[in-house]
Amino acid sequence: MFNDFQEKDPDRCTLWFSESPPASVAGIFRIKWWLFPSVMAAVVFVLILVLGVTNTKTSTRLWSAEEEVSILYDKIESLNASLQQAHESIKEIHQLKFRIQDNKDQISSVSAALQELPQLDSLRKKVEALECSFKHIIQNASTSGPCCPLDWTLFGSDCYFFSKQLLPWNQSKTWCETKNAHLAILNSDKEWVRYLSVSVHLSYSIYRHTCLNPPLLLDSMKN
Repeated sequence: MFNDFQEKDPDRCTLWFSESPPASVAGIFRIKWWLFPSVMAAVVFVLILVLGVTNTKTSTRLWSAEEEVSILYDKIESLNASLQQAHESIKEIHQLKFRIQDNKDQISSVSAALQELPQLDSLRKKVEALECSFKHIIQNASTSGPCCPLDWTLFGSDCYFFSKQLLPWNQSKTWCETKNAHLAILNSDKEWVRYLSVSVHLSYSIYRHTCLNPPLLLDSMKN
C-alpha cells in the first residue's frame, strides 16, 4: 500500500520529506528565543553592577570634593577675617598717625613757648622793677633799697613772709623754695620783735627772701 502511494503520488512524497527539516529549525529558533531574555537579564545585571560600582566611585569623589570645598570655604572665611582685622589695624594706624601729628604740633607749640620764656622772664623782671619803684614812691623811701614781693615785709635789708598757716617743716621749706626763698630762723631779738609786731601766733613759719642776693638758709619755728 505504501508502495502504491509512492507510485501514485511521488511529488507529494517528496514534498513530505522536504518539509521535515524546517520543523527542526523552528525548534532551534524557539530555544534561542528562550535564551535571549536570560542573556538580556544577565547583561542588565552586569550593567547594574557596573553602574553601582561607578556610582560608588563617583559618590566617593563627590564626598572628597565636598570636603575640599568645605576646607577651601573655611580658608576663605579665615582670610576674610584676617583682611577685616588688617583693615581695622590700618584704621587704627591712621588714627595713631593723626595723634602723633597732633602731639608733634603740641610739642612744637610748647617748644615755641619755651623759647619765649627768657623774654617773659625779662618782662617779669621789668614789671617787678616797676612795682618796686612804685612802692618806693608811695612810701617815700630810697630807691636803693630792696623790693619785697606783695605781702612780704621789709626788715633791714631782707624781705620776710609771715605765714598765717601752720605747715610742717618739709612743706614749709618746699613752699619757700618755690618762692626763691628759704625757711628762716629768727636769730636776733630785733627780728623777733618785728615778727611779734606782725604776727600774734609764735608758731607761724617765717620765711626770708632777698631780691638782690641768692636766698640765705635760715630755719623755721620758735615755740
